[in-house]
Amino acid sequence: MLITEIKGLKFPDESLVRFFFKSGFEAVKESVLELGCGSGNNLRLFYEYGWDVTGVDLCYNAISDATTNLSRLKSEYHMENDFQLIQDNMLHFFENSGMKPFQTVLFPSSIFYLPYPDIITTLELLTKNVKPGGYLFFKLLTDSDYRFHNINKISLGNNSYRVMFTETGEYGKTITFLSLEKWKELLQKYFLFETLNIYRHNFDHDHCGVTTDNANIIIYGRLES
Repeated sequence: MLITEIKGLKFPDESLVRFFFKSGFEAVKESVLELGCGSGNNLRLFYEYGWDVTGVDLCYNAISDATTNLSRLKSEYHMENDFQLIQDNMLHFFENSGMKPFQTVLFPSSIFYLPYPDIITTLELLTKNVKPGGYLFFKLLTDSDYRFHNINKISLGNNSYRVMFTETGEYGKTITFLSLEKWKELLQKYFLFETLNIYRHNFDHDHCGVTTDNANIIIYGRLES
């Protein structure tokens, strides 16, 4: 399958690639769930290494692209592992999936689009959907991000806002802006980590001719068995 034939985003997130190989996932075949899977660009990495993958995204077109991409892989390379792609929001999925716990769960730039109370509920439900000794991966916005300090937003309470700007393509969306310390506190409240890695990822980015300073943190780790 050529790069030009991949629909939507073509490459996995660079921080997730590091997480994958630093965790030794190329040597195992397990199950992974991604919330906000988009075109499946992250799941393809796991799938090509023999993992069973499940992706959830609210956008119909994203799920359609991911289905096309993974179907092509399965057909052209006779992959025996499975994939499942579901159009849904992450909170509703957790409340109704009835699936067995996953070995790894990914939130690459997704959970902070929930209002704060829904983030809490999602984390509570997640505790039942990841295996003991499993792994979690989060790519998160912090309150140091351009979006928080420089553009119009309407407060919804609990550090959640409806953003009222167009340059990043997020007009009307809800974003919850928390500090690095608060994100870490929340995750350690709901999960006991055997190992925990935290990295800052700050970079400038061009959005429709506007240079924005993006403030991300990458948090991933292995849970206690």
